[in-house]
Amino acid sequence: MNRYFEKKNPIPAYFQIEKDLRERIARQEWSQDKCLPSETELSSQYHVSRVTIRQALQILEDQEIIVKLRGKGSFLTGKQAKPHIKNLDYNVIHQAGSQGNSQIKAKVTQRRKQEQLPIFFTDIYPHLSISSYHFIERVFLLNEKPIALSKSWINYLVAPTIDEIELINNSISATLKDNYQIKIKYVDDYINSVKPIISEREILNIDYDTSLLSINGISYTEDDQVVEISTTYWIGTEVGFKLRLNDGLI
Repeated sequence: MNRYFEKKNPIPAYFQIEKDLRERIARQEWSQDKCLPSETELSSQYHVSRVTIRQALQILEDQEIIVKLRGKGSFLTGKQAKPHIKNLDYNVIHQAGSQGNSQIKAKVTQRRKQEQLPIFFTDIYPHLSISSYHFIERVFLLNEKPIALSKSWINYLVAPTIDEIELINNSISATLKDNYQIKIKYVDDYINSVKPIISEREILNIDYDTSLLSINGISYTEDDQVVEISTTYWIGTEVGFKLRLNDGLI
């Protein structure tokens, strides 16, 4: 049996293979009491080295989907991968976070000047009349695996030299705070479930049927000036959010 992955995909081969293995497990290609194919067999199926296969299996073992028994092989545990749960607050969207041994970090993939906003924001906020923005695209990684794609538009009026400096730890909020002393008063977030487009599927290494949690937000200063407009797409099977409504808001 030959298995294939996209060699030109920027997502590492072992992530693509781990995803395919997980799908094969979900289809019950192997029973729980049966040993998975050996590293040698899998490397032959995917036409990659055993090192790459070992990396893919390590992810499944870290998620407790499989267990490796010395001298016997890898077996299914019967468990499904648990989503990474985070409190739904502004810092989660714009800063790296952590929980236990899990680490979320951001990687900048694009930066450029842009004059137009997505239709989503112009339809809801037709009053937005800012002439230009600094666009930043980032990929959020959980233990080096892509779990979210974030697109931000920074108002040049509040951060006029944002395109001339490096982001602090790839964090927009930390950069705005430390370099421009910007204090966010509030954020309007719009949350909905969407299907990924081609570019999102390629960057996040997901299928068309994968549900994304889309969080569209606009942040404001204390004098109600727009600071950042952002859209973040989180993979629904990888990340969950905890939302608390205080008394008087329900």
